[in-house]
Amino acid sequence: MSVQDVMIRDAAVADATAMGHLHVRAWQSAYRGVMPDEYLDGLVAEDRVEMWHSRLSRSDLHPLLVAVVAEVVVGFAAFGAKGAPAAPSSCGELYAMNLDPDHWGQGIGRVLLRGVTERLVSMGYDEVVLWVVPENERARALYESEGWFADGGVSTEDILGVTVTDIRYRKSLVATAGA
Repeated sequence: MSVQDVMIRDAAVADATAMGHLHVRAWQSAYRGVMPDEYLDGLVAEDRVEMWHSRLSRSDLHPLLVAVVAEVVVGFAAFGAKGAPAAPSSCGELYAMNLDPDHWGQGIGRVLLRGVTERLVSMGYDEVVLWVVPENERARALYESEGWFADGGVSTEDILGVTVTDIRYRKSLVATAGA
């Protein structure tokens, strides 16, 4: 498989099953040791399938892209306007990006991230942010190799009695648009 074999396209309702299953597998692999095992082990793919089906059935919400290899959805990304209150309208946000663990390390995440960046530029955003757990070194290395940087923002969330910390990454899209 080469990155030329990866197709990035808008997600469709028919993608919900693949997205739900890969979502759970990605979280169970990427967040083991970060989030409680009981939480990760309790994730149910059918719940995520239903969530994505509901989301994809609506056209009024933020965009979703999928990464497809050999006609199989192996990754997805959700993005749009920055969700923080009083956020500048010129700032977008990558809400989530997940890749099936069987496809990690093949360049698919990079192709998907670049697809998101291109779409955010076309939507008129000047910069973009995302949140990532510091322990997700694989994702952080990808973001940093694509010009993202940790800007000092920190957020915490309680999951089953465990505090999970996220750090904010930022990227200017102005240079991307002119490239």
